[in-house]
Amino acid sequence: MAVDILLLSALLAASALLLLTVRKLRRYNSRGHLPPGPTPFPILGNVLDIPRTRVGPAFSALTKKYGDLVYFNLLGQPMVVIGSVKAAFDLLDKKSANFSGRYVSAVVKLAGLDSLFVLKQYGLQWRQHRRAFHLSFGIDRVANHRPIQLHSARRLLSRLLTSPHNIQENISMLVTDSAMASVYGIDAASDDPECEMAKMIETLREFVEPLLLPGGYALEIFPFLRHLPSWLPGMHMKRTVEDGRRVVQGALDKLDSLSTAANREGRAMDSMMTRLLADCGADEGQEAAAKEMNQHVTATTVLASSETTQAAMEVFFLAAAMHPACQKAAQAELDAVVGPDRLPEFSDYGRLPYVRAFVKELTRWHVSLPMGVPHMTVEDDECNGYFIPAGTIVNVNLWAFSRDPDEYPDPDAFRPERFLGDNLPPRDPADYVFGFGRRVCPGRHFAAASLFIYCAALLHVFDIMPPKDEDGNTLVLEYSPRDSLVSHVEVYDYIVKPRSAKAQSLVADLSSTF
Repeated sequence: MAVDILLLSALLAASALLLLTVRKLRRYNSRGHLPPGPTPFPILGNVLDIPRTRVGPAFSALTKKYGDLVYFNLLGQPMVVIGSVKAAFDLLDKKSANFSGRYVSAVVKLAGLDSLFVLKQYGLQWRQHRRAFHLSFGIDRVANHRPIQLHSARRLLSRLLTSPHNIQENISMLVTDSAMASVYGIDAASDDPECEMAKMIETLREFVEPLLLPGGYALEIFPFLRHLPSWLPGMHMKRTVEDGRRVVQGALDKLDSLSTAANREGRAMDSMMTRLLADCGADEGQEAAAKEMNQHVTATTVLASSETTQAAMEVFFLAAAMHPACQKAAQAELDAVVGPDRLPEFSDYGRLPYVRAFVKELTRWHVSLPMGVPHMTVEDDECNGYFIPAGTIVNVNLWAFSRDPDEYPDPDAFRPERFLGDNLPPRDPADYVFGFGRRVCPGRHFAAASLFIYCAALLHVFDIMPPKDEDGNTLVLEYSPRDSLVSHVEVYDYIVKPRSAKAQSLVADLSSTF
């Protein structure tokens, strides 16, 4: 009986979907030409044309075939993929008011993640959340986090000195330490000895990222399924999402409780949460709303910063090990500017052009979010004579921008030198890797500062080399990014050694401060 009900519901939904698709296509065609794209199948549209692996290169190939705007019909849902920097700026920057919406799938709504700052629709609540974020991470406030970033970088050095083979674990701890300190005001070593908050942050990451990947759940393709009872056969995905929602809310409540307790007892460092709590005011009627907003803003910050920082540091170790000449050039500059008797500081930034170029090339060579976070049009629009309907999902192929041979000759090569001297590339990767328009990543200044100090500290103290096999032969490393919303690379068992006895003593002297 239950199977018959499910089948009938599916047939009715498919019929309604077909009718809706026909109506939409008639409306779109009456307004003008849609951008070119693959020929859609009946009902399914272009669902089967969406690449699932090597997404950046696959969409880039479609751009070469159809143009800067490629149109897809996903079961009646219009989607456009932007394949050039110019088109991205023309639409997402110059028309940012209309292109600042967010596509939120049925599964994301069911999980309750549409309340996260990064996924909120453009409007009053989004502006309130953005203001709350800027209290701590605005360009005029980001320097306040430098002591935390510096402390985090040096703690990583200390860990690598004592545990040089646990690269993945050390990177994860670095990311968690920084997030806990800068967002929640908690020092991991003293305030969270059982790593309770670290485990909760990991729980959030493991649950959230798969939900944001397109096509992972049938609920995305057939949103009507969310209205069916979770006990029906085949509805296990709904039960999984509902269970995950409760876990996420429990983690958010616990993180909030721990950080507010630390603030109340005077143990909390200056952080995002301490500033949000101070900004709440005394209006009891607003207390619940403020608490909810604080939870969602801090959770967004932790998830976004931890996942992208993790990916960036994984790529740093790979790039350094794969390109010893670049590593040596950066170390020579650090030796000349910083010298052997101290560790790099933020004040050295202006005198380290090669290190800055190394970091900049990291962000171009490996774009952590190769397709960005999808935008959505608020109203009908037009670009180069093509009609773009309201409610269109707008994806941006950031990977393609980073591999444009006209802007970056030999784009697959890791070459920091391309960002030095007088013949600079026409495009700084920071212009696009952090997004566009009103949806540009508000934490970009913090992220750039973190990556600089982490890389400078590691390059100054350690030599990073490829691992060896059982016979003592050096392994050949590969740059092979994994397909996911946030793209990661394989973390090898690199050989990480202090560059000198002096470098080792510099780090050893830090141990008493951790």
